[in-house]
Amino acid sequence: GRFCDELQIMCGVRSMFWCEHGGSCEEAVLGEEEYFCACPWGYAGRHCELVGAPCGEMFCFHGAECLVNEQNCQCPPDWRGSLDCVLPTSTN
Repeated sequence: GRFCDELQIMCGVRSMFWCEHGGSCEEAVLGEEEYFCACPWGYAGRHCELVGAPCGEMFCFHGAECLVNEQNCQCPPDWRGSLDCVLPTSTN
């Protein structure tokens, strides 16, 4: 983290890619990246850097509101996702 208080796992000897919060490095088959992170339950993001807020049997990200009765999250304006609000609404 910003204050060197979180363990980061580096992926490969020469790679500058890492995973946080216990995420594991996985080799990418396609795409520009050499690796991606498989995040543990409750974490998301490119490096597993996002900590989710519990919402029933799932987690909401980016400050989304939990809709327990509907088993999904009400996403803030800049985020979307079928359940957890982990996708940006634009690529800008």
